[in-house]
Amino acid sequence: MKNRLLWLVLSVVFGLTPLAGCKREENALNALQVRAETSELELASALKTLEKAKAERDEFERLLNERSEVLSKAQAELDRTQESLGRCQQQIEIIRQERDKTNAAAKGVARTTEDLKGQLRDKTLQIQNLERMNKELQQMVQELTGQVQTLVQVIGVTQGATADANGM
Repeated sequence: MKNRLLWLVLSVVFGLTPLAGCKREENALNALQVRAETSELELASALKTLEKAKAERDEFERLLNERSEVLSKAQAELDRTQESLGRCQQQIEIIRQERDKTNAAAKGVARTTEDLKGQLRDKTLQIQNLERMNKELQQMVQELTGQVQTLVQVIGVTQGATADANGM
């Protein structure tokens, strides 16, 4: 009887144990179901967030492509502008060289002009001196001509008087 009682107790314990386990399993199952529903809600929220992130990524890629295109156009314009700037700088350098040559030539012409002005002043002084000498010589010639005429008259008078004195 002891055995039977032991079996009976064991049967009840083992028979109730699954019932107790069922209760625990039911509670665990309810907790798991709540967790599963919560997880589903979180998953749905995460999927919405993911979709929103994908949409934002797509928009960002579109904007990035637009900006890249604008940047490419701006880079091309910058390259053209830099090439143009390079050509302008070359032209400026050529113009500067020509200006320097022209300035050097102008300084040479200015020196030559000053030299020629100095020579002109010297020649003008020489001409003035020669004109003064010419006037003096003309006065001398006039004086000498006057003296010669006077001498010719004196000689003519003297010869006439000598001829008169001889012919008499």
